[in-house]
Amino acid sequence: MLEENHKKWLIIAIIIAATCFLGFKLWPVISGKPNSSQTTGSQNPTTSSNQLKIPDNSIVLPLEDLGVDTGDKEALYRLANQHFDRSNHKQAIVIYKRILELNPAETEAYNDLGLSYFYTNNPDLALKTLRKGIVSNEFHQRIRLSYGFVLMAAGKNQEAKVALQKASDMNPNSSIGQEASRLLGKIL
Repeated sequence: MLEENHKKWLIIAIIIAATCFLGFKLWPVISGKPNSSQTTGSQNPTTSSNQLKIPDNSIVLPLEDLGVDTGDKEALYRLANQHFDRSNHKQAIVIYKRILELNPAETEAYNDLGLSYFYTNNPDLALKTLRKGIVSNEFHQRIRLSYGFVLMAAGKNQEAKVALQKASDMNPNSSIGQEASRLLGKIL
C-alpha cells in the first residue's frame, strides 16, 4: 500500500513537471511573445499581423530581405512606417527611397524620408528632400510643417518662420495648422 502511494505521487509529480515544461515551451506561441530560447540578438523578430521582418535599429537590410513585395507601394508604406515608428530611421530610408522610385511625385514619402534623414543627424539632406517634396506638391500642409520644423531645429529661424506660417495659413484649424502655429510661437 505504501509503495502504491509513492507510485501515485511519482506519477503526479511527472505530470506536473511535464505540464510546466510544455507550458514554458508553448507560452511564446500562446502569448505571441518569443522567449529567450527562441530568439537571440542576431535574429530578426517578425510582426504577428503581417509577418514582415523588423530588424533591430543597428541593422539595415536590403529590401529583398524584408519579406515585402518591392513593387507593392502600400506594403512598402506599412513596413516603412513600422520602422519609422520604432525609430529605425536608417531602414525606413531604404524603403521610402524605393517608394519614391515607384512614384517620384509621392509627397508623403518625401516628407517621411526627409524626417528620417533628420532623425539620422543629416539635416542638410533632410531639407533637400523636403524641398523636393514641396516642389512635387506645394499645397501639401504636412510637408511644409516638417520643413519648418527641420529649419527651426537647424537654427534657421527666419526661413522656419516662413515655412511654418505657410503651413499654418493653409488650414489654421487643422491639427497640422495648430502645430505650425505652436512652433511659430517658439521662434524668437
